[in-house]
Amino acid sequence: HGLRKIIDQTLLKLKRHQPLNIYGKIQSQDFNTSGTEVSIMEGRKLLKIDIGCGQNKKKGFIGIDIIKSDVVDFVLDITKEKLPLEDNVVDEVFSNHFFEHIDSPKEALEELIRVSVHGAKFEIWTPYLKSNEAFLLGHRHFYNETIWRHICILYPHFWLKDVEATL
Repeated sequence: HGLRKIIDQTLLKLKRHQPLNIYGKIQSQDFNTSGTEVSIMEGRKLLKIDIGCGQNKKKGFIGIDIIKSDVVDFVLDITKEKLPLEDNVVDEVFSNHFFEHIDSPKEALEELIRVSVHGAKFEIWTPYLKSNEAFLLGHRHFYNETIWRHICILYPHFWLKDVEATL
């Protein structure tokens, strides 16, 4: 009950700032009442989350970060804590320069998959493995297309053993 209230308050807060687009089984409409994109699936509102948003939360998304700020909606460490969301309530995950900073990308991906609906969109940005930016202080993992292909396409059951998903 308390979690539902927090999510509803967050959605209300987001709705006050941006136009509302509803899609899915309902035709796209612009009610000019808020700025959050919310999709409806089988009568449920689905969420969009920005993991590791810092001060740059993507417009229309719920911000999640380990450090509190004005734009962060939930302060937690996704590699060690569960998101305060039910299963199958997220239809879009965005992450910009977060995964290279964490010790446990596997646990983070498993938790993101848990809260995501089948067919959810994942957009994950990281510095390219062979670029100078990849080797900045604080970066713990390095990514290129081969690494993501192994995790997402070739061997998802090896990397993501605890979930039934393919990224």
